[in-house]
Amino acid sequence: MGPHYFRTFLGRNRTSVEITPTERCALMRLNFPEGEPARMIIDLFDGQCEFVFDEAQGTLSGFTRANSGGVPDDYALYFYIETDSPVKDGGFFKGGKVWEGEKRGLGDKLGAFLEFAEHSGPITVSIATSFISVEQAQRNLQREVGDRIFDEVLGESYHYSPYDGELHPSVLYADNGFWGTHRTVYPLLALLDPDRLAEVVEGWVQAYREGGWFPKWTSPGYRACMIGTHLDAVVADACVRGVTGFDLETAYAAMLKNANEIGDEAGNYGRRGIEAFANLGWVPHDEVEHAASRTQDFAYNDFCVAQVAKALGREDDYRRYSERAFYYRNTFNKATDFMQGRLRDGSWETPFDEFRWGGAYIEGSAWQCTWAVPHDAAGLIELLGGPQATVDKLGKMLALPPRFEVGSYNVEIHEMTEMGAVDFGQYAHSNQPVHHVLYLYAFAGAAHRTQYSVRRVLNELYSPQGFSGDEDNGEMASWYIFSALGFYPFCPGHPSYVLGSPLFKKATVHLPNGKELIIEAPSNDAENIYVQEVEVDGAAHPAADIAHQVLAGGCILRFAMADQPADNPCAPEHLPFSLSIK
Repeated sequence: MGPHYFRTFLGRNRTSVEITPTERCALMRLNFPEGEPARMIIDLFDGQCEFVFDEAQGTLSGFTRANSGGVPDDYALYFYIETDSPVKDGGFFKGGKVWEGEKRGLGDKLGAFLEFAEHSGPITVSIATSFISVEQAQRNLQREVGDRIFDEVLGESYHYSPYDGELHPSVLYADNGFWGTHRTVYPLLALLDPDRLAEVVEGWVQAYREGGWFPKWTSPGYRACMIGTHLDAVVADACVRGVTGFDLETAYAAMLKNANEIGDEAGNYGRRGIEAFANLGWVPHDEVEHAASRTQDFAYNDFCVAQVAKALGREDDYRRYSERAFYYRNTFNKATDFMQGRLRDGSWETPFDEFRWGGAYIEGSAWQCTWAVPHDAAGLIELLGGPQATVDKLGKMLALPPRFEVGSYNVEIHEMTEMGAVDFGQYAHSNQPVHHVLYLYAFAGAAHRTQYSVRRVLNELYSPQGFSGDEDNGEMASWYIFSALGFYPFCPGHPSYVLGSPLFKKATVHLPNGKELIIEAPSNDAENIYVQEVEVDGAAHPAADIAHQVLAGGCILRFAMADQPADNPCAPEHLPFSLSIK
């Protein structure tokens, strides 16, 4: 979903390659069939563009302003193309008109072509892009830039900002949807590559410096997509897991702005409905769409603000935002047993349909969205009527048919289709809102149901036949990695993982500190999916969760497995973290 798409078509069979802002350079080896013209066609999408053809050098360069938003008015993608084969002809085209032999072309919806003199063997075409200039694109190519960050090297890292349209001497990252990635991608980076995570977070802090707000979804600048301000969770999670190397004070200032100031009405940044949330304790359903989901997300975001406040010694802030973190309770309707849209006058939305998507919810219905209280599972369980009632409701979720009503979306969106395509009830693993839900069983004293259900997802929903979802910046793959290893970051912003059921007999994670995290489950197989006991470095580990510092420090995590649930239920003091019982 980048702002510029630049593509080439090669020969009659139109073999293609695309370059987006996260792929700055490409090297192609072209083989043209005998008798076919050795011609490369460059097609730029809608928008002003320019080509400059240098026949002597065999190069083509220029820019395109084609984009899909999230950029300043003068934003451009510059490109530079060179080949290792003589070019006998080149030119431009628009619609059905072709200008051969022209050296420069400027216009909208313009394309260009290069025709090679010989093609007895492979032809190598090198393509580079830049957001700064053609010269910088050529420099990027010369330096063989291979990483996928947004900065470019001008002696040191520079980037052209999608927030203020200026050059800045620092690292910037782009193209990320925090509503999804905060759940698994960033916690995985905290474990596997904390130094890179620090650089990434500093890149998001730089976005705040340039644009005045944390982005909610970068593509490459501000994008009105999804709800909540989940960069708050990214910062909090990095902070509590001990990641340093980014400006935490400035990040905290951005988090406070999210929690207190009104952003833009379009939703590019800030939290729509934050004033009412702060004053009423919920986002009014009669004023803002997705109100129930916003209330839950804002409460969780405030929990994350509180964690950073605590780390910085801001005790008053810690208490204030910890209190606001309980506001999710204000959108729970005991009469329906679901989180539900609530009007400003305190009444509930009517009529209510538990299978209706949208409206008070985001990319789901009450069945997918009610569970979004990662910071206080114990409090949610209390609202639902206790552990057994929660287990029963989760079981019903998995047993129901995957029916849906399109609701305010008015059409069947792909998340609905994907949920209906697999036999998993109302558990829509194809989308992020439910990705923590199966681990909720562990908070209700039924960890064996987590183990059974997670193993089903690993085996059935991550295969060529059963993969049902949208990868979303690595979020689904990171869910798989965590769950296959046997633990999951249920609440980003708290430095722990809920234990599950490892998929392998042995897995070794090579940690950046030179140590190893070794996960062993010697009796593991397709039937032995239930955890009987857990040991850490040979010592019994009775808790249902495990601290990040234990895993990140290197250890042997050993699971004893069997084909029946264990008969040793978790004691209350060994249940995972919840804000209600911290």
